[in-house]
Amino acid sequence: MMASVLVFAACDDSPSGPTAGDAITITAGVAVTNISGGSNSRKLYRITVPSGAPALTVATHGGSGDVDVLVRRGRVPTLVASDCESFNDDNDDGCSILSPTAGDYYILLYGAGDNGYTGTTLIATLTAPT
Repeated sequence: MMASVLVFAACDDSPSGPTAGDAITITAGVAVTNISGGSNSRKLYRITVPSGAPALTVATHGGSGDVDVLVRRGRVPTLVASDCESFNDDNDDGCSILSPTAGDYYILLYGAGDNGYTGTTLIATLTAPT
């Protein structure tokens, strides 16, 4: 008997999204406001985490629709490969990485809803999560 294996592209580890060079650099504690994106859209941000940071916390809130948050150190996160992700059904998403290794972290905002999302705020902090 011969076994077969199927691989589904629907997992969306697509190389067609933004690259590390497309990332918008953000500063810890400074909110990025009024972010919008369509369904299946990808917006990429980067934050540099220094050594000794107790935690990297990334959060979105406000606006309408459905945005998901994915974070990955050193590489662009995908829907199948990330260090931290939040897939809530609205724009209130977030995740924390405790004792993060120093380096660049990429934050991907993914438009998960049928109509994407509008008016969302993104903030990344380098303090212990609350």
